[in-house]
Amino acid sequence: MTMLNPAERTATGLANETEATGRPANTPATLLEESWREFVFAEVWSRSGLPRRKRFLVAIATAAACNLEDKQIDDFVRGALAAKYLT
Repeated sequence: MTMLNPAERTATGLANETEATGRPANTPATLLEESWREFVFAEVWSRSGLPRRKRFLVAIATAAACNLEDKQIDDFVRGALAAKYLT
């Protein structure tokens, strides 16, 4: 994927968010939300070097350690279970 291609970047971000959260990706309400989604899910979740299972475990642990809302932790757990990374 070419990060400079906005269409590919958006498509990759949507696909990775859907997999990571186990639900359809939300439509961003602001440009900041769109940029955040594309950075986190198009760039970070697409990087090589860390298997998906470990990436999910890091995401769940980080969300819990940062005291994020239960919904956000639930999203990562649901995504990991749906993709069979925690079974």
